[in-house]
Amino acid sequence: MTPTRYPTLLAALADRAGVDEHGYHHSTREGQEPEFVSFAALHRRVGRVAAALQECGVKKGERVGL
Repeated sequence: MTPTRYPTLLAALADRAGVDEHGYHHSTREGQEPEFVSFAALHRRVGRVAAALQECGVKKGERVGL
């Protein structure tokens, strides 16, 4: 695996989140029209997931499989 300049996914998204027009297209189901998701929107989603994991007792440095 190639090292990155970001220590976490959240840090990478935070860096790109300031430019709302940058993002990616994705679809979750075959045949579904791809949806555009900005990095800012993804950053907000990641923050909500992180908060929920913390509420469940997950602590900094613990690994979580999704």
